[in-house]
Amino acid sequence: MLPLPLPLLALLVTQAGCGLPALAADRPFQPGETLRYDVTWNGLRAGETTLSLGAGGAGGLQASLEAHQTRLGANRFAAWAWVSGATLRPGPFSDAQEGWGGRRTTTSHLDGSPNVVRVDWRIGEKVGVNAYRRRPEVLDFASAIPYLRAAVLAPGDGFCFDVVGATQHWTVEGTVGAAEPVATGAGHYQALRLSGSMRRSDGQGGAVPLRLWIGTGAGRLPVAAEVDSPLGRLRAELVAVSGRG
Repeated sequence: MLPLPLPLLALLVTQAGCGLPALAADRPFQPGETLRYDVTWNGLRAGETTLSLGAGGAGGLQASLEAHQTRLGANRFAAWAWVSGATLRPGPFSDAQEGWGGRRTTTSHLDGSPNVVRVDWRIGEKVGVNAYRRRPEVLDFASAIPYLRAAVLAPGDGFCFDVVGATQHWTVEGTVGAAEPVATGAGHYQALRLSGSMRRSDGQGGAVPLRLWIGTGAGRLPVAAEVDSPLGRLRAELVAVSGRG
């Protein structure tokens, strides 16, 4: 599976009293915004990632994520989600991956059953359906970042939610840390550090440590993200911002 900075944005392991943080009254983004990131693997450039927001009709948003990495062999990943403008909860979600193991596509139904998340998948010529027990809070790879940007975050707060993407269902939990300086190709920022871990809901594999830095300025920009694995550290840093009024 393509390692992505934005799976970072999936922080879970549901506990009593744990969930998504509440949304602030104002949205720090607008349709037409595009954020571009350089991605490194153990300090060496490995590719790039782009996050975009467009108008989705009926007052909603179209959130999309694209990633391209070449260091471990050419691999591309793209994801699209329709997001409610009022709640920032996702509806239909699709993704596609090309590279290792051929082409994989999934469609996740997040606005259907209140008890089950259905994921239709195709890997090469094989097709199938995965069903996961639905917890109260479920996002996806494309909608997680916009939600966290618009959330009320304070040092010491905990949060958790499930996330779908790349044929899998993940569980993540995290804690908001204090603001700290972060230098990127797009400038210098003060940013809250969100630290947590991510696990597959089927129990395979161990916990994956992850970190996300969200700027404290008006745009609440996600300025950097990291994922650790036994093979090393994947890091994404913001290098360009466009489409902001």
